[in-house]
Amino acid sequence: MILKHKATTKKKLRRKKKNLKKICQKLYKLINVIKINKINKSNSYIRETILVQIKKNQKSSKKIKKISKIFQIKIIYSNDIKYIIEISEDYKKIKKFLKKIKKIKEISEISRSGKISVFKN
Repeated sequence: MILKHKATTKKKLRRKKKNLKKICQKLYKLINVIKINKINKSNSYIRETILVQIKKNQKSSKKIKKISKIFQIKIIYSNDIKYIIEISEDYKKIKKFLKKIKKIKEISEISRSGKISVFKN
């Protein structure tokens, strides 16, 4: 039984490597790819950017000022009707920020970039 289990896991691993190789080959065909590297926290900076549009009133203004003390947010647009704020952080801080910001009921729109990264070296 143990030998069969090891054999099946080796087959699954080979299949995964083969699928990964196929994906890389397809990427090279689709766009001008120079090099594909494995990215992790130790060898790169990984960030995500979020834009949030919030209707402006006294209640939302107070909450945004309170949240801005906790997180490094930028108010990139403001008028009498709305705020547009931006935050660019790692995934965990974005998650915490979203928990805090969702309590504000005046949110009109949230737009996320997804993870982006660059190598440290």
